[in-house]
Amino acid sequence: MKLISATIDRLEGTTAVLRLPDKQELTVALSYLPSGSHEGAVLDLHFTDSQGSEEHRQQQARQLLNQILKSN
Repeated sequence: MKLISATIDRLEGTTAVLRLPDKQELTVALSYLPSGSHEGAVLDLHFTDSQGSEEHRQQQARQLLNQILKSN
């Protein structure tokens, strides 16, 4: 699992702009943030591989392609 800290730079309507350590910005919906999040708050972002989801999507894509090829 990868971990990175981000600071809430600003709130814009229903989104928050997070500033990453390398100065990049990431815009996310407020609904994804912890309750009570505010400008200046530091968040820990966790990145994990969702291998099961990826395999499921690949299977769906293969099935759709097979359906398309059979209909032609």
